[in-house]
Amino acid sequence: MTVVDDGRLLIFRPTLLRVIGWIGISFFLFCTIGSWRAGAGKVVWLFVLFVGLGVYLLLESGTLEMNSEIITYRTPLARHRIRWDEVTRIELDRMGSTMVFWGENKRLVALGPYYWQGPDRTDMMLLVATQMDKIGISYQQSERAMFRRSKNTRVRS
Repeated sequence: MTVVDDGRLLIFRPTLLRVIGWIGISFFLFCTIGSWRAGAGKVVWLFVLFVGLGVYLLLESGTLEMNSEIITYRTPLARHRIRWDEVTRIELDRMGSTMVFWGENKRLVALGPYYWQGPDRTDMMLLVATQMDKIGISYQQSERAMFRRSKNTRVRS
């Protein structure tokens, strides 16, 4: 029995992305207010755009949890879940920043291994590899993975 078969819940929290998001919001909000007070109205909208990107980063970077039965991706706005026995293929972009778990008329999109950090990183990678072998999940590399959205996997809190 390997470490990943013990049913333990493996968790990845995107702390670095959240810190970057908060720093970006704070910095560009400061720039927005400064520009507005200086009367540079056209530049204000550029800074507002970057504040919005920081907010987007915070809202879309979620916590990935998985064990040998389920995969859950939690963001501040939603929680998505798919069971491993529903997964038919995994799609990953070239850099590994986005991972898509495909099922029959289902899709769960999560941050990929590029961002995984912490004590569960290695076990999480082993679990994905083990499940791919065990269930016969196919793998596909595609840049389109970065633009996918989760579908039919949302769960009520």
